[in-house]
Amino acid sequence: MSAADASVPSSRQEVVLAEGNGLKAVLRVKPEASLADQDWLQLEITNNGSAAVITQGALTAPALVNGLRDSDLLAGTSIGIAPAVPGLRSHGFSLPAGTLVSNNPAIYADRSLDRQAGGAIVTANVSLNLVLNDGRTLKSPAGGVPLQFTWVKTDVSEQAALQKELDALLAKTSPSSIGAVVAPLPSNQPREFSPRLTGPENTRLAALLETPEVTRNLNVQQVLAAVQQSELDKSIGPNPLMGLVVTRWPKDPAVIQFFRDGLTTQGSATIFDVMSPGIWDDSFLEPVIKLVESTAPLVALPGRGGTAPGADLPSLTFSRALNVLSRNYAAWSSNAAVASQLSRAVRVAYPSLTGGPGAAPLPGTQGFSNAMMQLAETHDHTMVAVLRPFLAVKVIDGNGILGSDRTPFRVCEVAANSICTLLGEPQLFSGSYSNAGFTSTGDYPEWTVWDQQIADLQKHLDAPPKN
Repeated sequence: MSAADASVPSSRQEVVLAEGNGLKAVLRVKPEASLADQDWLQLEITNNGSAAVITQGALTAPALVNGLRDSDLLAGTSIGIAPAVPGLRSHGFSLPAGTLVSNNPAIYADRSLDRQAGGAIVTANVSLNLVLNDGRTLKSPAGGVPLQFTWVKTDVSEQAALQKELDALLAKTSPSSIGAVVAPLPSNQPREFSPRLTGPENTRLAALLETPEVTRNLNVQQVLAAVQQSELDKSIGPNPLMGLVVTRWPKDPAVIQFFRDGLTTQGSATIFDVMSPGIWDDSFLEPVIKLVESTAPLVALPGRGGTAPGADLPSLTFSRALNVLSRNYAAWSSNAAVASQLSRAVRVAYPSLTGGPGAAPLPGTQGFSNAMMQLAETHDHTMVAVLRPFLAVKVIDGNGILGSDRTPFRVCEVAANSICTLLGEPQLFSGSYSNAGFTSTGDYPEWTVWDQQIADLQKHLDAPPKN
């Protein structure tokens, strides 16, 4: 956000979000806007008191598009108060005295709205909530403040301008693609999709990439250059380019070779992109198995593989590689040796699965919960024997949901689900369970029912195999 002239065209709809304590927040919206508009939405905050620091902040807007419930118009967006601070959700932003204006605090809205053929009428209730370090607050009325605008499709000339904008963002993302020097990144660079873009630029790139009229002239080399640079930069944020790769070039020989080479030479960075549904070739099998096996000993180290930033964290690489292999089980389902290799790697990563003395993680921790679920992803049927003892462990699982209206899973429920997966059977327990009978003593009525289901599973496991 930067200081700006508060004057705006009178055609804008003005919505006072909140006022009081020497503060005022106004949202100004064009009655009609499109993806080509860079200033269709403005947030103006006036501070008539002393300079302060925002310690808490949120701007939300549950919305209807053409009368149907849509995702939150503003939540999770880059509000753009300052280039170095992606949004109000980033605490510690200084709010000086005077009036500040931010354009497009809800750029993510573009992504869903531009898919509406013939335009979309958007209605929303906007709520702002600020807490300053001097004790002042600024809060919208309960239920928010209503606004309405129309989102229209871009015309041909606007699309041409957006294509140029997209080309410029991609070039900035991957300087080497245009012959520019690739500068090193500072060690504290935020790990968004591209740390070479600002937060608002990353958000804008994602919006443009989801618009077919804007991406139609891109070629596979352009896109892969940007993907490669993001991997070299060790980005761990969602990669908006992968949706385009999956849609247009999933089996292109250049794409297959790119990811195969990446898995072989820099697997920890490439595996995140290969997780995208639709990106797979059977030639990936060997390098991904090697990635699982080479990463397992690092996962077993104290601290779950150390504190390396981003995609270098071994526990993330390990879980992603297993997930990719499990999703593509059809490619190796007839090869029991692969299942054995993977289950051995999981036991190396998590020695406590087989009762190693003093081994971590312990049952009841999130790490142990992940270990059981990852063992299930190996599809090694012989691992039922490893998991079966944990059917008797009644401590609350590390991924359990605690609260007065939820019944948390225990270790035994996660073990049961993992065993069912290994057997190729539906899981016994799914989702989170509403608990109307919770008592202050911590009794959960569902546990009694679940215990019986686990007892039935034990009988099923003890039954002689059918001929």
